Amino acid sequence: MGDTSRNFKVCFLINDWVRLLNRDHTAFFIEFIETLKELYNVEVTDDHPDAHKGVDYELTVDKGTFLRVHDSEIVIEDLDNNNFYILSAHDQISQCTLQEKSNPKLKKVLYSQFIPVEIIHHTEGSYFKYSPWIYFKYSPIDLEPFRQLRKESSTNIPKLFFKGKTDDRPILNYINKEIISDYKPSDSKSYFNDMISHEVGLALGGVSNGDLCYRDVEYLQLGIPFIKFEYISQLYSPLIPNYHYISIPVPDDLPIHNSVKKDRLGLEHHAKLVEDKFRNIINDKNLLKTIGENGRKYFEANLSPKVRVKKTLELLNYFNNE
Repeated sequence: MGDTSRNFKVCFLINDWVRLLNRDHTAFFIEFIETLKELYNVEVTDDHPDAHKGVDYELTVDKGTFLRVHDSEIVIEDLDNNNFYILSAHDQISQCTLQEKSNPKLKKVLYSQFIPVEIIHHTEGSYFKYSPWIYFKYSPIDLEPFRQLRKESSTNIPKLFFKGKTDDRPILNYINKEIISDYKPSDSKSYFNDMISHEVGLALGGVSNGDLCYRDVEYLQLGIPFIKFEYISQLYSPLIPNYHYISIPVPDDLPIHNSVKKDRLGLEHHAKLVEDKFRNIINDKNLLKTIGENGRKYFEANLSPKVRVKKTLELLNYFNNE
């Protein structure tokens, strides 16, 4: 039984379009709010026709203050202590997360694509309120059957796996096609069947300002070792290079966009680093097995639907930051 004497209000914007999109962070928000309802008295502001565009939400704890909230963000108001908190799975640091950075009623912002230099630059003296969070898959599809299929398979294709758009990731145009899967998009079932059939994956950032991608979480859940230029984005529990994933040091001359180095924008000589790393590790079955198992353990401890609500509440100190 929760503390029914405490009162909270949550702004969670959703509409039919967002439901149809069926993103994993939406599933998390729904579960998180249901857990809050078990703990406290909770009022929820949810359905809104413009959820996916962003809505100006007026804070109850600070009348006259409006936050521009998107469907990938929620605002939690502690009505008893006149404080508020923000959880943001937005791939760009947003108006919602920054607008009230100096407001003493804002106690904590948990942000998925947390890049320290970017947060410091944008938040100045309010940096202490901002913390790295967790990241999500693309959709809440159950990947455990695919994991079981991979465990039961005795052989895997000795190539890199990657499927995705090359126009946003020009580095893909330089990678030797003999060592990597074709990039052609496919339906979910075919996509994951192809993923689990490959020995090792390739992780590249998307169009966000960070370098985390849905695919990374899918690799971790499935126990697939993957090659990645060392992460610039941070999670609350760090992904350790050459322990949870196979790391390539970030080159000094990696192209920069919005003041952040981008692996997806890598040039031909950066693609060569990926090729060399792949050739160095592809026959080391013990290494690949260990990295894959370590990644899976990381997922179970930090990103699994079984633990991520509890971990988020712990990061918020169960709203005891008054």
